[in-house]
Amino acid sequence: MYLESVITHLLCGTAKPEELHEGGPSLQAVRLGKRKAVHQGPSSSIEPTNLESDLSESKDLAKFFPELVATANAIMTESHDANPDWPLRDRAPAKTRADGRWEW
Repeated sequence: MYLESVITHLLCGTAKPEELHEGGPSLQAVRLGKRKAVHQGPSSSIEPTNLESDLSESKDLAKFFPELVATANAIMTESHDANPDWPLRDRAPAKTRADGRWEW
C-alpha cells in the first residue's frame, strides 16, 4: 500500500487519500484526505486531527468523528503485518535530560 502510494505520488503528482505510515515503537499514522489519525501504541487511543484547520495537530477530534476513528482503525489493522521482530508495543514515557531536552 505504501509503495503504491509513493509511486502514485511520483507519477501523478498526488498521493492516494488513504496512506498508512508506520515507524518508531508502534507509531502508526493514516492520512485520510484533509484529516490524519495517529495511533501511538496498542493501549493508546486513535487521535484524529484536521490538517487544514489545526496545523499543530493539537485538537483530538475523536469524540466528534467516531466514524473516522473506526475507518483509521480498520486501515491500521488491515495494513499492519505482524512480525515478531517488530511487535506493536507502547512507547516508553519521555524523559527530560539534564540539559532540558527530551529523550525517548
